[in-house]
Amino acid sequence: MEDHLKYSEKLMKRLEKDYADNLRKLKIDKNIYRRVNLLMSSSCEDNIARMIKEILDDNEKEYRYIVDVYLSPISQKKLYRPDILIIDKNKNNIVGIVEIKAQMGYCGNLHFNEYEKKLEILNEGVLIKNNSSVSKIHNDFWSTFEEDNGNIYLTIDKNVNIFVVTVLTRNHRYNVEQTIINYQKENKNNNIHYNVLYNESIWYDNLKSENKNELYENGKEYTPRNNKQKITLDIKQEFGFKNFVDNIKKIS
Repeated sequence: MEDHLKYSEKLMKRLEKDYADNLRKLKIDKNIYRRVNLLMSSSCEDNIARMIKEILDDNEKEYRYIVDVYLSPISQKKLYRPDILIIDKNKNNIVGIVEIKAQMGYCGNLHFNEYEKKLEILNEGVLIKNNSSVSKIHNDFWSTFEEDNGNIYLTIDKNVNIFVVTVLTRNHRYNVEQTIINYQKENKNNNIHYNVLYNESIWYDNLKSENKNELYENGKEYTPRNNKQKITLDIKQEFGFKNFVDNIKKIS
């Protein structure tokens, strides 16, 4: 089995389990039911972080991973909250940042000049500010970082990679295709990547291991919202699951 299909199968099994667990939580107590299912975004973040670790475990270097963290850039007061950080284990150096869109939903299509701006802001370094309650619970992990008064200072690798990942295209494919067009027009940085994992046949209620092959393939045409005319896409590179795995493997 090819590497990317192996990782797809594992990811699907884990997401399927989390979705089933969430369904069981719809019953809160006797005669108390939740009508809308719990969000799967946290599950996507956790399980994609786990998948990235498994991909990089074959690398000569070791990494630490932080999911859903508030960063305070040294150069400004505004906080930045990436979904996943990949950090060189031997120094407080960020080598990868992952932004996950569980589905495109109402966020619309994405623009990539904003990620260039983020890199400019982060280049002077960032702080993870002291949170004593979290540090005490997982002290075996947090104690591996160098601290200053409980704050963790992280540098940004000069070759840091940013991965923007859409998990599902269903219901919002026009946003995905428009994002690809934006990427091709706007992105000038080879270390900023955009990938889509699964195609329109997949939704959270049918994430099963036997569907591991239902991966996103570059669309040839799409119909934008409020426009009946289809647009042909000129896609010169791959944006699917395999490409995501290959890009992760290039982290050094």
